[in-house]
Amino acid sequence: MDRKDVTLIVILLAVLGFLVRAGFIYFAKSYENPSTYEYGEIAANIMSGRGFSRVNEFSTHLEPTSSHAPLYPFLLSLLSAGSGRTFGFPGVQLLQAILSVLTVFFIYGICRRLYDRTTGVLAAMGLAFYPPLIYYTLKFTPVMLFVFLLSISLYLIIAANGNVIKTVAAGVFVGLTVLCDPVGIALIPALIVCTLLYRRLRWHTIAIILLVSCAVLIPWTVRNFRIHRRIVVVTTQYAKNLWIGNNPRATGTDYYRSVHGQHSDFTLMTQTLPRETKIVLGTMSEIEQADFFLQETWRFVCRHPQHFIRLLLQKTFYYWWRAPSSITASPDARRYGLWHTLVYAPILLFGCIGGYLTVIKRRSADTLLIVLTVFFISCIYIIAHVGLARYRLPIETCLIPLAAYAVHEAWRWYRHNHA
Repeated sequence: MDRKDVTLIVILLAVLGFLVRAGFIYFAKSYENPSTYEYGEIAANIMSGRGFSRVNEFSTHLEPTSSHAPLYPFLLSLLSAGSGRTFGFPGVQLLQAILSVLTVFFIYGICRRLYDRTTGVLAAMGLAFYPPLIYYTLKFTPVMLFVFLLSISLYLIIAANGNVIKTVAAGVFVGLTVLCDPVGIALIPALIVCTLLYRRLRWHTIAIILLVSCAVLIPWTVRNFRIHRRIVVVTTQYAKNLWIGNNPRATGTDYYRSVHGQHSDFTLMTQTLPRETKIVLGTMSEIEQADFFLQETWRFVCRHPQHFIRLLLQKTFYYWWRAPSSITASPDARRYGLWHTLVYAPILLFGCIGGYLTVIKRRSADTLLIVLTVFFISCIYIIAHVGLARYRLPIETCLIPLAAYAVHEAWRWYRHNHA
């Protein structure tokens, strides 16, 4: 295909993808009294002049917090400015729709550099119309912003190739990716392993990316130090999440299920703590609570290593496939979990095949970077938290270009053998 024709096709796919998302936003009307979770609470406090703060789960008073990565709450507060209401909900969703379709261009660019234009068009088509990516434009969570920043970071790292401006830009966006969701730190080990194996990037290039990304993180880290008198690079939430995924009552989800006759009650895992413990936690600072959860997690792992390993295997299955609806309290998981699995299954199958072919046939640092990013992000979620499908969307975004490559290779093989 001619380059101009391919560009027009990708633009058309992005426009159609945006129209589908905009129509979904309009007809779903989920912007009417939506749940904005902790992000909305923090954004509302920023807008009201109380700073980046919220009421801690175990206390009753408002206090400065580092419980969540800052980028998305600040974005919510900026979009709310001058809206005349607490949040400009439709505006947030439309922005997320725009970010979602802009991801199409960066993934296409990655595929064009790693494979060919046809694979890029197939990946662009998958991203433009992949139902979970459309659905999550409605949700007031950082996932669409994170997917967007992750795709830019991968593209810039692959495109840098000694270009100082692109290298610095890669460092900036890696830092922003981590400020959106700390799991973005997975890019660093993926990049280092690729360099060790293939020497594609020089070490001074890696050093520039690391230094610039650290420079992006420093202002937030300094702010956290002023509050907690402890170095907290991004959030303190990792400690609580680690305990939620690794404790004697852990289920592999955020919830604990108790059965009463024929009925089930779902309780947030942190609410299963004894009443006395919750009272004590309410007297602690946020950093002291983080220390408590880290100590409890370490105690569990040391005393019950077999249980810890069983949980890892269980969470691996839940993350890469799905958790049974009987143990999750998420209405979305119960309502759409099966449909999500049906559209995800071919992406997983062909993505794994594409990942294998990428490593075996391509043998380059750039192609391995995508595979290792998938690996490290999944490991962080599985080990450090729980194995829920909603945390898998960044992985699915990376699997789609790998799946597109597998489909294109299969078509080539078919044409070669049936010409």
